[in-house]
Amino acid sequence: MLSTVLNYICLRILGVEPEQGSTCAMARKWILDHGGATYTPLFGKVWLSVLGVYDWCGCKSIPPEFWMLPSFSPINGATPTPLILQLREELYLHPYAQIGWSQAQNLCAKVSLLSKQTME
Repeated sequence: MLSTVLNYICLRILGVEPEQGSTCAMARKWILDHGGATYTPLFGKVWLSVLGVYDWCGCKSIPPEFWMLPSFSPINGATPTPLILQLREELYLHPYAQIGWSQAQNLCAKVSLLSKQTME
C-alpha cells in the first residue's frame, strides 16, 4: 500500500491525470480495492500527513516542535493546494471529512497470497 499510494501521488504531482486505463487509474483502483489510503502503514501515514492528504489525527503522536518549522520548510502544516484537495477525494473510500482518523491509526493493508498471484 505504501509504495502504491506514494507512487500514485508522485504521478499526480507530475501532472498525470487519473483517466480510465491509465497507470494512475490502475493504481487508484488497487488502493481503493484494498481499503484506501487509510490502510497505509505508519511511515506512509506520516508522509501523507506531511503532504496534507492524511489527517494528523490518524497518526501516532508527533512531537510539538514539528509545528514550529518555518512555512518554507517542505515539512510543515501548510494550507492545502487544489491538488491536495483532489488527492483527498481520490485516495479514500469515504469523504475525507467523514473519516474516523483516530480509528485509522492502527489500520494497515494485508495483501493475501491470492492477490499477490493475481498481480503477477
